[in-house]
Amino acid sequence: MAQRRIRFCPFRALAPVALSFLLAAPVALAAEEDVFLYFAIQKSTGDNAIARSDLDGNNLEELVQVTDDLVFGVSVNPESGYLFYTTGNISPNSSTVWRATVKGEDPEVVYNFDSHPDFPGNPYGLITGIEALGGDDRQLLWLDTAVDYLYLGEESGDEIAEPALAFPNGEYYYLVVDTVNEVGYVFDYTHSDLYKVTPLSYELVMLDGDPLSKPSAIALDIDSQVLYWGQVGANRGIWRVGTDGTEAERIHEGSYSSNQGGLSLDLEAGMAYWADYNLRRIWRGAMDGSGDVETVLTLASGTAPKGVTVVDLPEPDPRLGALAGLALLALFCERRRLGEATERKAARATLPR
Repeated sequence: MAQRRIRFCPFRALAPVALSFLLAAPVALAAEEDVFLYFAIQKSTGDNAIARSDLDGNNLEELVQVTDDLVFGVSVNPESGYLFYTTGNISPNSSTVWRATVKGEDPEVVYNFDSHPDFPGNPYGLITGIEALGGDDRQLLWLDTAVDYLYLGEESGDEIAEPALAFPNGEYYYLVVDTVNEVGYVFDYTHSDLYKVTPLSYELVMLDGDPLSKPSAIALDIDSQVLYWGQVGANRGIWRVGTDGTEAERIHEGSYSSNQGGLSLDLEAGMAYWADYNLRRIWRGAMDGSGDVETVLTLASGTAPKGVTVVDLPEPDPRLGALAGLALLALFCERRRLGEATERKAARATLPR
């Protein structure tokens, strides 16, 4: 008489809940978020870079090397896992929109004159601010201040980029987009004007008290509909105003401005971060104007930060891997048990009655 095989699987008891775990784990063990500062570093030596650091300036690392051309705008889409940056201005046909992973891996051209011969813009233009809009369409918006145009493209670069809007002659460095209400905002640095942008047009926004003086950096708190910006000139400092132009106020004043350096918000912590191209620093201060301004980073002589942006990146919970592994083992054991049961049933069916 043949011996019956007895197999013990210690994970079999997990089988009834294994499938439900695999489905529910991403919710039950929500990924924590790591918050970083991403920004461009312009160097007098020409070996520019896209960098990131912790919010306190620690763990600074250069993710992507950018040679020869000026580097300016930076934007990150955590959903797609890509960072985008813009270069141009020195060599002909160099205006380029780039992308790399959020870790700086696999940099590649998304749009330029070589990849898209019909690429719009000035061959010697300066593509400045860029915004990854996220969502299902994965669209990109960017500015070319040499021709005063706003362009629309896609993260993949598969579609032809098109001029979305032409602005009056000026200097346009950064833009913000309210994806909920489908409007954007951009400053004209030269004429100290604020424009509200819709998909088809733009309109001048008049601010209470006429506070604008060479504004460039801009950020938006969508929920409260408050714009934040940095500027130099007579009213230098960090300001905020309602998107309707009311209640303009300077929340941080002093020599720390944001001359073409970029500004971004950490809404959860209630902090604004801004970079100063001339003073080589990244600063932070409370969005409500309380407390002192802190220096987050001071870069070496001959270098300057641009395009600073606060980014929340999801970090997978290490428990997910271990528990998912146990769940898969449990499913394997249950599958083997069912298979052996089927074999035994088939064998019994062949026995003479």
